[in-house]
Amino acid sequence: MSKMFFSENDLTFEIIGVYKISRGKNVHQSYQREYSSLSIRLMGKSDFVFGDKTYAVSGNDVLYLPYISQYKQTTENETIIAIHFITYNSPPTDMEVYRFDNINEIQKLFSEIFDIWTSKKQGYKYLCTSLFYKLIYLLNLASGDVSATNSIFTRIRPACDYIHQNYKKENITISALAEKVHMSEAAFRKNFKKVYLVSPNKYIRLLRLENASELLQSTTSSISEIATLSGFEDSKYFSKQFHKRYGLSPMEYRNKYNKTT
Repeated sequence: MSKMFFSENDLTFEIIGVYKISRGKNVHQSYQREYSSLSIRLMGKSDFVFGDKTYAVSGNDVLYLPYISQYKQTTENETIIAIHFITYNSPPTDMEVYRFDNINEIQKLFSEIFDIWTSKKQGYKYLCTSLFYKLIYLLNLASGDVSATNSIFTRIRPACDYIHQNYKKENITISALAEKVHMSEAAFRKNFKKVYLVSPNKYIRLLRLENASELLQSTTSSISEIATLSGFEDSKYFSKQFHKRYGLSPMEYRNKYNKTT
């Protein structure tokens, strides 16, 4: 059984969606995602190409897809339950497929989380989150590895925490981040990309753009105000990067997704 990134003991999760998905035969898809996914195949099978590796996933297999991942998928009459979530304090890892001798309890938890999420009853998010932690616990027990650590992530974590605490309100320099973890700038850039798969500057920009997209959907603040609130000093640069990321200008994005206008 391969090592699971869930074996860290201090992870924080936020579920953003739970879905039951059916796909036909020979459906090819390619994604770049800003969230992680944990899914179980109830029937059918898929082949995933992730980097230079190919993963075959079939009935009752549990699949972990890390965030900021690109992959190609070929499906064959599959039905899955997928939990999409954000992990605030862990590095992305490789795609993983897990196979367990006794899948019944794990499958039951997936189904229970899906049923509660779709019911949307009062407090459903709290209950789904508690069951999700239980699911992670059971997967850890089944994997037989509850003590894995990532030494590089542990070393650069103070800088990562600082980014998340301050990306909206100040110009974060690589030199300041490297100093926090007692590395040279070159070593910090190299180790950060090894863990997060993108450069520190791109990671910060993605966080700012994600925050801006949420503000565009939920507020009536001006584009320049949203740029500032998300950590951008130049609203024209913000608009350019936003269009590059989402394929729409900030105003087009607001007109499409904002529910308050």
